[in-house]
Amino acid sequence: MFAIDAIHGIIDDEAVSTWFQPIVHARNGDIMAYEALSRGPSNSPLHAPLIMIEAAERVGRLGDLEQACVRAAVSNFCAQGLQGRLFLNVGPESLLDPQFQNGHTRALLEKYGMRSEQIVIELTEHRPLSDIELVKDAIRHFKSLGFAIALDDLGAGYASLQLWSELHPDFVKIDRHFITRIDEDPVKREFVRSIIEIARTLNCQVIAEGIETAGEYAALRGLGVDFLQGYFIERPLPQPPLQIPAERLAKVLNPEYRHDHSVGILCVEREPVALGTPVLDIAARFRDAPVMNALAVVEGDRPVGIVYRHKLLDVLSRPYALDLFAKKTVERVMEKAPLIVESDWRLDQVSRLVTARARLYREDDFLIVDHGRYRGMGQVIDLLKHITEMQMQTARHANPLTLLPGTIPLHEVLDQLLVGTDPFVVCYFDLNHFKPYNDVYGYARGDEVLLHMARMLRQSLVDECEFLAHVGGDDFIGVYRRQDWRDRVESLVMDFADAAASFYSESQRQAGGFWATDRYGEKRFHPLLSLAAGGLEVTPGDYDKAADLAAVLSGVKRAAKRVATGSVVVWNASSLDQAATVETGTALIEPLS
Repeated sequence: MFAIDAIHGIIDDEAVSTWFQPIVHARNGDIMAYEALSRGPSNSPLHAPLIMIEAAERVGRLGDLEQACVRAAVSNFCAQGLQGRLFLNVGPESLLDPQFQNGHTRALLEKYGMRSEQIVIELTEHRPLSDIELVKDAIRHFKSLGFAIALDDLGAGYASLQLWSELHPDFVKIDRHFITRIDEDPVKREFVRSIIEIARTLNCQVIAEGIETAGEYAALRGLGVDFLQGYFIERPLPQPPLQIPAERLAKVLNPEYRHDHSVGILCVEREPVALGTPVLDIAARFRDAPVMNALAVVEGDRPVGIVYRHKLLDVLSRPYALDLFAKKTVERVMEKAPLIVESDWRLDQVSRLVTARARLYREDDFLIVDHGRYRGMGQVIDLLKHITEMQMQTARHANPLTLLPGTIPLHEVLDQLLVGTDPFVVCYFDLNHFKPYNDVYGYARGDEVLLHMARMLRQSLVDECEFLAHVGGDDFIGVYRRQDWRDRVESLVMDFADAAASFYSESQRQAGGFWATDRYGEKRFHPLLSLAAGGLEVTPGDYDKAADLAAVLSGVKRAAKRVATGSVVVWNASSLDQAATVETGTALIEPLS
């Protein structure tokens, strides 16, 4: 009862405080926006926002509370001189409130010198929508005024995917369930990767919230999420920082090597046209450049559309078209939802976007940007050509069984990393007792083991900046870039030991192996398959080129195979210096506990 009575005073006195949590660009860590998070009085049971919202809802004053929170957020945002956008949490019911729609919010912004383009209305869903059509009308109204719309908790709630398809928000926030430990969960990574691809086709940007670890942060950046938010970056604070300390994100913001080429190699620099350019001026540009297929349309340095030659000429060839369009500008003839890609996106990533959009659009050209700023144009035909060349190159050097890259692509990756600045780990994997298993069970069963091993090794990689090669037989090499590599490899070794039992009969599992004649005609007992893993920690400067690592890795492999099952060998340049060779350095081996 106290909470019910107190909520009236909190609303009437506007006794709410605002905490702000930064939302940063995934690419460089710059702050793009702040989300406003409202709190009740600190000495009150209504300090927690959910309790405060529930109390206001019970007395029928949720709209009044959210209006008070909006006023406090805008006032504090401006008083602290915060830059970028401001995310305001608003429920669908409040969005329909006349106070929101009758100009009160715009008047508030004018009072503090803010523009509607700085505001993102973050739609929160506490219960099922009673009338989605009314909400769609309200969103169209706010978008027409310049406000952006964000949909919170995508993947959770009552009908978030349906809302996304029907409301066409500018931003979607992925529910934190899919963010937590995403670096350890390939299913979550696939879900987020799919969301990102859908978002690209809908011209929508993706925000991952609830990030609490460096591994989650790194995995999401590798997947191509646009913006990031969470305790790992910064907690909500009454007075947030104007920028994130560089050292906090330094290790995970280092440029990541991508084995695939980036789409920037396809970029053709072409002077764009600005909004407001007369249609006949654009027609003249096409006439003067017969091989030019399309022109980008920009507002400032940001692309907002594209004009295709064939579509413009088709329009102008109609009766009376020259008279009709003599005074019209580019807005009348441009496509307003072009495919826009960042120059550092991988070619295969862009190819998937083109394929997905092909169901809705027929596109021959796309726009390439650097951090959102127009850089040039690319052609789908060039993209397909490069993808085909990459696939042929990959097939030429891939292992025919696992289709993983072989030695040549591995050396290309290592040579790139050795000229960089970041440390990395090269881990050699080899099966113990594989030859006798292959001899007894046959090559078909042996191939099944290798394919299973390859799948498990792939799952140990965090994202595309890590690399796996199959260099022959039962030999695999992984290149790890994240600090938690040791934990992942140790888990892999133990998981493989559990999985290996399924490759044997019950009696052999009970016995821990089987008897068979070896190559010398002697009967020997062969233990169950196990995985040997030898990791070499490399700092650029330790080795000049990939070939220099080969002999060292062979020694690390031999050392790994000598230790007990369920062990991982870890070496680095300093430990190698302490031993005459890897062969004599067994005392430096670090077995799993």
